[in-house]
Amino acid sequence: MSHISYSELKEWTTCAWKHKLNYIDKIKQFKGNEHTAFGSALHTVCEIIVQNHAENKQSQDLKQLFETEFLQNLQKIKKLDEKIEFSGDLLSSMRSQGKHLIQFILPALKKYFGKFELVSVEERLYESIENEKINKKFKGFVDLVVYTPDTKKYHIIDWKTCSWGWD
Repeated sequence: MSHISYSELKEWTTCAWKHKLNYIDKIKQFKGNEHTAFGSALHTVCEIIVQNHAENKQSQDLKQLFETEFLQNLQKIKKLDEKIEFSGDLLSSMRSQGKHLIQFILPALKKYFGKFELVSVEERLYESIENEKINKKFKGFVDLVVYTPDTKKYHIIDWKTCSWGWD
């Protein structure tokens, strides 16, 4: 049985032709940009911060980790599309802002949830779609699941950055 992700379904509902090109013909047009590299780097750092907190570990140099992840993501994009040009000013600003933002991740989680327990990061979803006409499974990942003992609730978090307000 094949699967479908939220992104694929969204693309199909938006433009069936674009869906065909990307998912059936495997002609991917979007390879990434500065914003996707930034978001991926921050996503990785967020996971490590929460895992270190849950394991009572001393955090590694998170600023250096962000820098390394950001540069590696930019290199991956450049490999996929050698013609892509990155804006030096934007990259410089993103590097600075990313290093600044990471200090707020754990305090924001603690302020919002109080005491919380890590349940999982990158929780894989692979669920049947209940429709006899569709022989597919829904595939996705949940970025973070935490449990708050005081409320006895599980909370699902999807890390997001955006191109209009990342700073």
